[in-house]
Amino acid sequence: MNMKKILKIIGLVILIANTVILLTVLGVNIWQNQENKSVGIRESILSQEQFLEDFTEIHEIVKSKYSHLENKQIDADSLFQIYSEFIQAAKTQDEYNNLLLAYFAELRNSHTSLILSSSYGIDFDIELVENRIFIDRVGRSMRATGVNEKDEILAVDGIPVLE
Repeated sequence: MNMKKILKIIGLVILIANTVILLTVLGVNIWQNQENKSVGIRESILSQEQFLEDFTEIHEIVKSKYSHLENKQIDADSLFQIYSEFIQAAKTQDEYNNLLLAYFAELRNSHTSLILSSSYGIDFDIELVENRIFIDRVGRSMRATGVNEKDEILAVDGIPVLE
């Protein structure tokens, strides 16, 4: 497996973990039904024209609520400019979702991830075999990125995977 595939996998995994915490920090509430059971965050389907408006709102929340931008030396406005160009070119909800995943990965916050819907996500399992990590099962979303079962994960952000 080449380094690009490994980095894509690592980035996606980190992004998911980071976004969950960010949404919690930002005060995203889970709606509850009348029996007070969690139902989940309502899936959001936007039109292509709404992508930039939605991303701008997300970015403003990140700027105001994410306190580690400075100490991680993240220029939020530059990041916004870069991703705004990509988002303006996005044609589908899946393209927009992938860009959001990448944006949140750029925040380098292991407590944050993005949950887009029950039908969209990073869908794979890993397995430890003789002190090596392999992709054990690949779902639809990961298969589209070129990840295959039995691919080995060697490092995460340049750090050997077992460390």
